[in-house]
Amino acid sequence: MPHREIVTDDQPGKGFELPLRLLAGFQFLGGIVFAPFAWVLIFTPLGIFFPKYQYDLRDVVLSIMGAPLAITGYFVWANWFLYAVRGRFFRNWGVAVQLISLMNHLGWLVCFPSIRQQSFFAFLETAPEIAAWLLFNILVSMMLGLYFLDKSRTTYDF
Repeated sequence: MPHREIVTDDQPGKGFELPLRLLAGFQFLGGIVFAPFAWVLIFTPLGIFFPKYQYDLRDVVLSIMGAPLAITGYFVWANWFLYAVRGRFFRNWGVAVQLISLMNHLGWLVCFPSIRQQSFFAFLETAPEIAAWLLFNILVSMMLGLYFLDKSRTTYDF
């Protein structure tokens, strides 16, 4: 019996590549707005060792949470660029990149209202652009993660 073609993450989105690459390019360009803000957060945990920069426990927790989110955000952001330009993710990890993107944007969805000292719904009302961008990226990472997961399985007809 003939075997099915094995599709792995080295060719994600085969047959559906152009719309996915355009979406990745859109996400990369949209992420340019958040990149300068995230750069500042990488160094904020250094302030937790100096008492004059500590305000309360919330500030310490947010600074510790913000740095890993910023670093993983840059990883996801660079991978959107790679996929838009080259059609491949870093080390062919399409599913892993989408999982990291999902966790990263869920973390920011928790972190942003805390930074602004608001409830989640007040955050949705006062910063709808940020909330919409985060929710859009969560939806995209879930859809693409499932799509690439389905395409990365090795299947045979027996």
